[in-house]
Amino acid sequence: MKVLQQCSNVESPLYSLEQMLRTSIVEGQPRTRRPWKKIIVVVEGIYSMEGEICRLQEIVAVCKKYKAYLYVDEAHSIGALGITGRGVLEHCKVKPEDVDVMMGTFTKSFGSVGGYIASSKEVIAHMRRISPGSIYACAMSPGCAMQSSLALRMISGEDGTTKGRDKVEQLRRNSNLFRSGLERMGCEVIGDRDSPVVPVMLYNPAKMPAFSRQCLERKLAIVIVGFPATPVIKSRVRFCISAAHSESDLISALRAISEVADQVMIKYKWNGRPNVIASAEVAKQSRHPQLLNVVGCWEATHFAWKDTLTIEANGRFARGNGDEGCWNIQERDGRTLLRLEWDRWPTEELELQPEEGTQSPVIKAADISPGAPPSPRRHVFRGTGNIIISAGTPCPGTLHAKFTLRPLPVPVPPLALDAGCR
Repeated sequence: MKVLQQCSNVESPLYSLEQMLRTSIVEGQPRTRRPWKKIIVVVEGIYSMEGEICRLQEIVAVCKKYKAYLYVDEAHSIGALGITGRGVLEHCKVKPEDVDVMMGTFTKSFGSVGGYIASSKEVIAHMRRISPGSIYACAMSPGCAMQSSLALRMISGEDGTTKGRDKVEQLRRNSNLFRSGLERMGCEVIGDRDSPVVPVMLYNPAKMPAFSRQCLERKLAIVIVGFPATPVIKSRVRFCISAAHSESDLISALRAISEVADQVMIKYKWNGRPNVIASAEVAKQSRHPQLLNVVGCWEATHFAWKDTLTIEANGRFARGNGDEGCWNIQERDGRTLLRLEWDRWPTEELELQPEEGTQSPVIKAADISPGAPPSPRRHVFRGTGNIIISAGTPCPGTLHAKFTLRPLPVPVPPLALDAGCR
């Protein structure tokens, strides 16, 4: 019997798996070249050091093509992926009968000890007869067994409530919020969205103790990972997100991590945009001749709400209900776009357009007299907003609707009218 462990391979994981299967079938056993009686492919639902979700549908297709057995380790994915928390099989829409052996642990999502193996009756009976853990180890204590059972019933909804499903959805939101915050500040984050395992690359092993101690000084406990768990020059810090984390907890942690990342210098993908853009550059953008008075208070009209939006000169903006984010201006294909990078929600882009009854919002710099105060805002921003519908509703997903920013009426100084900036 030969066991092939399918590792995370960014370039072409399925191609490498297929090549290993072909080589094993053609060449056989190393010394005798006799054919293998069984070939087992072992994969993880979520790879614990990379935060990547395995492409289970394609892996199942390859295993069926070469008649290999499939063993799935769901230690990090059970209770964390899928609408009802059934793991990577539900997330990838794979039937349980397409997997030969499924394994998981009760120490993570279930908050207990021990684990489980699910397979056919023949396989389970054979493992009970030969497994040292079944023959020599002690059984789970009644308290731990009850904890695992109650957690399983809650996640599956058998307790008659939606608490389990709500926690799975909260975990997904927390994971994506934290991942987006790390990416926006310039850290090199690896892995997939929806994964509760969020690794950030440090690379230099000498940065591991520095990053850990600086975070601990800010009352933030983290897990750093180095050799031999990873290659020597691929050290990283691994964040494991929980549904119990509140949004304020995650945002305060992101602020502390941003300070430490500046000191340890791990913002390898810093791109000069907020949250890290200099305040002087943001103020310069707000005084652009085409974008006079971007900084200020706006009336925001969305499909589902109507509120105020305050754009600040430090690169941040805030909605009236407390939702915040970062903004910047981009020129693309002859259009001027205002990017709103929300802390909690997906990024939205609004295009500069003239207000009704006016001409083009473009104002030439030559038309502005030196020393004249800013002109009244006569432009609006229009674009497509996102409405996130939670997974617990009948139609989960994302809807798109019109999103408009209009300037709030402000008194116009007489000097601005005399300066020819009307």
